Amino acid sequence: MVLAVFFFGVSVSALTWPEARELAEKNNDQLAAAREQMETANWQYRRAYSPFLPQISLSAGLSESGTASATSRSYSTGLSVSQSLFQGFGNYFSLQSSFANYRYYDAALKNTEASVYYDLRSSFIDLLIAGQTVSVQERILKLRRDNEALIRLLYDSGKEDRGNFLQAKADVADAGLNLRAARRDLSLVKLKLNQLLGADIIDPTGSIEATLPAQTDLDALSQSAPAYLMAKYQLDAAEADQRGTISEFLPSLSLSGSWRNSGSDWPPTTSSNAWSLNLAYSLFPGGSNIADALISRAKLAKAQKDFSAGVKDLRFNLEAAYLDLANAIESVSVKKELLTAAAERSKITRVKYINGLANYDEWDRVENLYISAQRSLLNQQRTALLAEAAYYKAYGGYIQ
Repeated sequence: MVLAVFFFGVSVSALTWPEARELAEKNNDQLAAAREQMETANWQYRRAYSPFLPQISLSAGLSESGTASATSRSYSTGLSVSQSLFQGFGNYFSLQSSFANYRYYDAALKNTEASVYYDLRSSFIDLLIAGQTVSVQERILKLRRDNEALIRLLYDSGKEDRGNFLQAKADVADAGLNLRAARRDLSLVKLKLNQLLGADIIDPTGSIEATLPAQTDLDALSQSAPAYLMAKYQLDAAEADQRGTISEFLPSLSLSGSWRNSGSDWPPTTSSNAWSLNLAYSLFPGGSNIADALISRAKLAKAQKDFSAGVKDLRFNLEAAYLDLANAIESVSVKKELLTAAAERSKITRVKYINGLANYDEWDRVENLYISAQRSLLNQQRTALLAEAAYYKAYGGYIQ
């Protein structure tokens, strides 16, 4: 126990889903990396403001020259300021592109959160279902043992043949094997979730019933999804970059000034200053401006097509995820009815078998159907829970 606490760092006795999500929010490396990426994009966006602000620098110098018989020194201090007045709108469109990139990574963080929480939810579901599977296998083993005891009595009294008795014993062995395998699976799934969360999970708790959200406007939901926003901001950045190529065809205008003190004494006292207004225009940069415009136009056309295709895929996947969830939940209801019917048939056929109104093969078939119905319901409940998580992930959300 000491080693477990040392290794995992946190001990959680009965983990709920909200607690698991909180642990992942603190410990998950993917989320941490996505936050750092967004912070980088934020500062890149802020940096894009620098061309609109003055550039100021200070300088100080000491120089010495002379011969073997004489040496002279001179000192200087200076201040220079420059301000770009016009860069052909390049700085404006660069700022737009940086803002779009910042918003892209903000949406990417939300998309990463949805993906991480989906993976975590899947592991959490697997652990819940694994625990339920152990319980189901325990009930199946008890049923098989009860059946074996009944057939042993009939076999000992000469009312049942040896083959059926051996089959009943084999069924007990098979049920025991399935129970042990289920317990091993539970241990393995628990280890996986422990590693994901950095916590020693003892007994997770939660419902294994999926819920179908009320029908919403899936068009509006898809347009607020992080994947949609990521594609939109990529398109915005491509549009800004394409418009920014106009700066290569326009002149630039800047203003600069400098103040300087110099002299042989410190501090220097001889002052001088200068200022200049500079206009520059590239008449022919070797055709690079034309090539850049054509390249950015092609990139923009591709971004527009990618955006259109991405929106359609997102809308379709969201609709499909909702329908899959609806089908899965409805299937759970059907599986429950089948299990109820199988349980009732098992009781009736068991009585018939004891009273000689049903043979072993008929009873064995009904028992196997009852056992299969228990497993089938549990598998379908897992399918429904995963479909629920997938629906939320489809629009960038997650189960609260």
